[in-house]
Amino acid sequence: MTSVNLRPEDVVALRHSVGGVVLEPGSEGYEAECATYNLTCGLRPAVVVGASSEHDRPTAVRGAPRPPRPGAG
Repeated sequence: MTSVNLRPEDVVALRHSVGGVVLEPGSEGYEAECATYNLTCGLRPAVVVGASSEHDRPTAVRGAPRPPRPGAG
């Protein structure tokens, strides 16, 4: 798994661009938003967006930093 370092200003920008909550590890509600039915594969994203509208999902995905591609550069 590739880790992504989010800058604090990226998280702030994401919070301003979606209507739902944007939670980081340790935030109240983070664990519940990350919950999955497959308990053998826990998710630990750098942030999680609790989408409140159909607009939030594509906005959150577009705003997510992309990990570097192998061989790119």
